[in-house]
Amino acid sequence: MIGILFLLVSALGHTAANIPAVGKGQLFLGMNTYEARAQFDGNGGRDSFGNSGKFTKSEFTYYAVYTLREKLAVLATGAAFNRLRYEDSTSDRSFTGSGDQGLGLRYLFQRDNSGARALQLVATAPAYSRSADPGPGNRQHDVELRYLQDHYQLRGLDFITFEVGFRKRFSTPADQLRGDLSFGKNFRSLLLLGHVSYTKGLRNDDGLSSNTNPTVATDYDLLKVGPSVAWRYRAGEAIQLGYLRDLAGRNVGQGHALFTTWWKEFSL
Repeated sequence: MIGILFLLVSALGHTAANIPAVGKGQLFLGMNTYEARAQFDGNGGRDSFGNSGKFTKSEFTYYAVYTLREKLAVLATGAAFNRLRYEDSTSDRSFTGSGDQGLGLRYLFQRDNSGARALQLVATAPAYSRSADPGPGNRQHDVELRYLQDHYQLRGLDFITFEVGFRKRFSTPADQLRGDLSFGKNFRSLLLLGHVSYTKGLRNDDGLSSNTNPTVATDYDLLKVGPSVAWRYRAGEAIQLGYLRDLAGRNVGQGHALFTTWWKEFSL
């Protein structure tokens, strides 16, 4: 979810690698809904869930970044509330509660008129029971190291942001390589944005998960894309509406999501 929230940051002039001024921060509150009636199998083919199955997820997310020093910011992210449900003709399972929570640091090592570059380290931990089914995740700890690079005023766009990361997943799930590409164009108070996200499982998982949440398999690949629009309705505040669709994958659900994110600058 971090990559999607950064679309709004990028649109408002604080692209993904960048950070606010010292003593200032940015808060993002998001509401997302996801639905899937099919999945990508181990060979990338599309199969409908058995017994007319359907998986739905609604979640309230948060993301906050605050700059401690000229080149160093602290961040927090996670799902504060989840409502997950898997139902078919023979069963109906649901879960309500919080999800994985993360803390991290971003170091901005280069910034000029053409762009910015940064490194980011985030550690996440579960805030739900192992018995949750469908669960928000596989209930393990993760550490992700990510490189972020921004380009300003390139190829007719106001910004293009590229991110690549390695996520070490402890316990059962496979480690992952992750990549994100976002771009945007300003039209007065509106900003049109696009996002491409790819996750590659490294096939070193320790076993199979019994979780009926199809989006958190222990080893999967997933490509998703989508547009969004952000409206800056007053100084320091904006709202974003968007759509994401799962285009290709392996061992993961194939669905679509709608999201809205509210953004606000703050000072401490």
